[in-house]
Amino acid sequence: VMTSNSSFRYGFDWEREYFLDILMTYQFYMPIVTIFTFHPVVQYLLIFHNKNMSRDIRIGYIFTHLTIVLNEWSFSFLFRIYAINPIAGLYCEGPLCRAGLNKQLLMLLLATPVILMAPPFIFLNVRMHQMLLSLDGHTKLSMRFQILLGIALNSMLVANVVGFGYFGKDHNRSEQLMKEPELTWLKSRGGSIFLYGPPGDPQYFKWELGFLAISILIISPPLIFFTADAMKNIRMSSANNTLLQQIIIFTV
Repeated sequence: VMTSNSSFRYGFDWEREYFLDILMTYQFYMPIVTIFTFHPVVQYLLIFHNKNMSRDIRIGYIFTHLTIVLNEWSFSFLFRIYAINPIAGLYCEGPLCRAGLNKQLLMLLLATPVILMAPPFIFLNVRMHQMLLSLDGHTKLSMRFQILLGIALNSMLVANVVGFGYFGKDHNRSEQLMKEPELTWLKSRGGSIFLYGPPGDPQYFKWELGFLAISILIISPPLIFFTADAMKNIRMSSANNTLLQQIIIFTV
């Protein structure tokens, strides 16, 4: 363990003295505050004040919000992640990371709430677009095509969860790298260090990062098209103001 007057590279002295403790404290209390203030209000409005929402859109919003809550609790309480830049790695201090679980399993669990946010968003994106088209008499996508599109996009997202678990393993020289002063100090705090490699060399994790980038390039174009086309039709539409407000809020 380093003494209080030891000096670290990469400005890690600031992390040790200030930033890490401040961030971990904030992450611990933030979801506790929001679960008793902001989130109940949102759910109440979605469940009980939804007369102008169609059933599928309302369900989509409810599940989107629930995945946001899950993601918030996962990152701010169960995991509490801190990026240890420029070292290719993450430090995790939440209760799951102190439980002695396998790191690849932890990476899979960590990726799950992030990916779970995407399916309801994709569903809302497509359904809101199709609803607007029906108001203007435009030809809509068949339900079969919408289902196939959803399956294709979400399958790629699920593959990324598996990729995070499979490629989220430590660098071959992790034991040697863990002896560096910056990492020795972090290890002494009792959390888990996901050590993908030295600066600029995420040995295995780079393959998941590449696959994630490809996935984004494939998934983004249809979603961007649906959003842009919906916004274009909003400007041209004379539909009722209530529905237009729903669509504007979602797309913007």
